[in-house]
Amino acid sequence: MNELTLEYKTPALPLPLARSHLWQLDVLRAAAILMVFCFHLLGASHDSFKLYDKSPGGHWNVVPQLPDTTTLRIFYPFSLGQVGVVLFFVLSGFCIHHSILQSRRKAMLQANELPRFNFIAFMLRRVWRIYPAYLVALVAFFIAQRVIEHRGGGPIFKGIGDLIWHALMLHNLRPATFQSINASFWSLGVEWQFYWVYPIFLLLRTRFGIVTTVGMTATLSIACQIMVVMRQLDTGENADVWNNLPLITWFNWCLGALVAEYWDQGKRFFQLPTVAVIFMWAMLLIFAAYDPSSDWVAGIVGMAWPILFAITLELYIHVRRPAYRWERALTPIGLCSYSLYLLHQPLLQPMLNVAHQWLRLPAIHWVDLTFTGMLIFLILYGIAWLGFRYIEQPGIQLGHYFSRKVRGMGRKTNAHLR
Repeated sequence: MNELTLEYKTPALPLPLARSHLWQLDVLRAAAILMVFCFHLLGASHDSFKLYDKSPGGHWNVVPQLPDTTTLRIFYPFSLGQVGVVLFFVLSGFCIHHSILQSRRKAMLQANELPRFNFIAFMLRRVWRIYPAYLVALVAFFIAQRVIEHRGGGPIFKGIGDLIWHALMLHNLRPATFQSINASFWSLGVEWQFYWVYPIFLLLRTRFGIVTTVGMTATLSIACQIMVVMRQLDTGENADVWNNLPLITWFNWCLGALVAEYWDQGKRFFQLPTVAVIFMWAMLLIFAAYDPSSDWVAGIVGMAWPILFAITLELYIHVRRPAYRWERALTPIGLCSYSLYLLHQPLLQPMLNVAHQWLRLPAIHWVDLTFTGMLIFLILYGIAWLGFRYIEQPGIQLGHYFSRKVRGMGRKTNAHLR
């Protein structure tokens, strides 16, 4: 047999109140990319993402090297924008698992038999969804980086190995390549590794159930975080590679899959009223505002973000109303969020410099974080829309085409074996 397959089962339950496309997902994607953009804009404007620190006496002080402390207090939420990546992981887990469950349901209705998970077809779709826009951005930024360094006297062909690690989506596993070429690319490597372990998730889900499986990933995440903290205490290092290992962040992705599983059954896992969710968000934001210096406390906060994102996702997709005007305005941003994520960070600092030097916009922090930031975002959004329209969408269509071809070959092979 020329395909790798894995049987998986779900209980025969009623169809959910499903729609062909959930506009809520695009709104949440827009929220995620706006959080990440604001976080990186803060870093480009202030050369730091950290606004407050805890003094030994227990008082919270502004980091001394950052100017304009009043502005920094006002724009403190920008420094929490890095959790937008966590939201992206939760949304990815939901979308991937929901798509597989829907495909399974469709196949059962058509063939009246339990379908099998075709790993090759699955990975083909993910390749064509992720790689076209990623490779364009990767090559473009690599060439720009080499040209700039060559003009400064550096070798033109340096970094080919770096490029290969990125092309293989393994760059997030090495400190030397974790944030090279484009610092935002690390999460794409993590996402890609989630796809490779998805069959393991399905096996565990079939054997133990979805809730137990997600509990296992939570235990694995906590155990890995403890080992990372102990390693940092022993060596004194604070490596991004260790803090963002796929084994740690897999829990975030699986939470989205948990929501998808219950959504497919027409149920809700988190039986919480809206008021309780709002209260939980308020408590987390207040607690996170103090930026706890303890690694153990920070780990607890880190686990709380994906859980609350999953709760919010489940609550939001069950909304039974048309989108409000502000939600309709965010939907196009959500559609282009992947292209925006790929290109925004390396361009922020050069665009700020152009705004200051050529457009004569004042180099004032609150102006950078408001007017100038919005201007830069609109320009990047225009570029991202072109990427979505002419790179992402054709890639998605090709992915569907080749995936259908592989599944068709698998059905013919199975029929022949019978």
